[in-house]
Amino acid sequence: MFHISTKSRYGLRTLVELASHCQAGPVSLKELSKGQSISKKYLENIFRMLLQGGIIRSVRGARGGYQLAVDPARVTLLDILNTIDGPVALLECIRNADMCKKVRGCPTRSLWKGLEEHIITYLKGRTLKELVDQYQKERTGYQGMYI
Repeated sequence: MFHISTKSRYGLRTLVELASHCQAGPVSLKELSKGQSISKKYLENIFRMLLQGGIIRSVRGARGGYQLAVDPARVTLLDILNTIDGPVALLECIRNADMCKKVRGCPTRSLWKGLEEHIITYLKGRTLKELVDQYQKERTGYQGMYI
């Protein structure tokens, strides 16, 4: 079954928050951890992968923290998920035909392969900027209703 890991979900949420603050400069891990209700230690592990993948960068110093290393309009959700969890795969047998004896005669393999292609195409077609814009629009809309 296709599964988005907790690391990927938390990583995406935190990247949306980080990108939302990109004009204000670096954001501390402590602030991001608190804002997303994610333990700092868990977030450190996710950010280590995002650093290695070139999606974020760290800024040292008293006003240091993290910021995006890429334009949010140029990084896709697929890029982010692949960086955190490795290649998106619906079923292992689609990537590794040797794992199943019935792969050649499987009546449903093409269905799963097609579904995986749709998921990958969707994630490849969505950017971090789109998520940020949607989040800011929803947040502004909700605040406006209560004023």
